[in-house]
Amino acid sequence: MLSHGNEKLEVLANIHTHQERTTDPRPSESDAIISEIMGTLPVITIGHNGKVYGILGNENSKATFSLPSPLGSRESLLTGGKIRLSKYVKYNNWILK
Repeated sequence: MLSHGNEKLEVLANIHTHQERTTDPRPSESDAIISEIMGTLPVITIGHNGKVYGILGNENSKATFSLPSPLGSRESLLTGGKIRLSKYVKYNNWILK
């Protein structure tokens, strides 16, 4: 939960890009650490290859995952569709053992 003045915001995930073409477009070890710091919330990356990836991390392990169609591509994710990323993230059961 984040707050700004009297406003409270629920954080569902971290989403950012991996656009440097000389590096791996998939989530990194640093992304797993961000997930752990956020309480094992998903970290989603939009890769320079046009694909969308996710990772979960905790003190014991990490796991990458693919987003379902149509959320798995940059174009679909950014142009919107019948499935919203926020709903997918909010209503998914994010458990990492």
